[in-house]
Amino acid sequence: MIIQKIVESFGITDYFLIFVLILVTYIFTFYHNYFTRPNPLPGPLPLPFIGNLHNYVFDIRRFYKQCQQKYGDICEIMFNGSRCVIISRSEYVEKFFYPTTFFKRFPYTQGFDELGFYGLGVAFNEDYKSWNYHRQFFNQALLASRFMDTTINSANKLYDELSGYWQLLGKQNNLNNNDKNKRFGL
Repeated sequence: MIIQKIVESFGITDYFLIFVLILVTYIFTFYHNYFTRPNPLPGPLPLPFIGNLHNYVFDIRRFYKQCQQKYGDICEIMFNGSRCVIISRSEYVEKFFYPTTFFKRFPYTQGFDELGFYGLGVAFNEDYKSWNYHRQFFNQALLASRFMDTTINSANKLYDELSGYWQLLGKQNNLNNNDKNKRFGL
């Protein structure tokens, strides 16, 4: 009852002031988060809601050249609310594609955190000690030759059993492992 009276007493200017207050608060928090972000790189100043979209709508190549001339070989832009790093020298790009023994880890996303996956196991873990422990356990348990032989033998038995069921059902398809590429190819 009290809330209804308060809402009824609002006028159009009050709603406009509330909207402006929310907008100013969002802009303030956006720029506060932008200027206090971890590991900042140089780059053009983004706008709230659209980031740097206004800079590269018309000519992307010219925008990248301007960024390289103004900010150097590595710079940062905001696109779709997330940070994107622009690398302008081929030497830096080659280092990213260099073969490594490390498993590619997933970046932090709120969805993995809400599901309880983030920080667990081998794929979603960024803590090196915990990741190393889980990796060693994974290697010892699942990559052992005895486990692999058992897995292959049981898969072959299941395939033979399923093939027998298909033939009993009247489907006289002759399944041959030699034409596997023809069956599963695109």
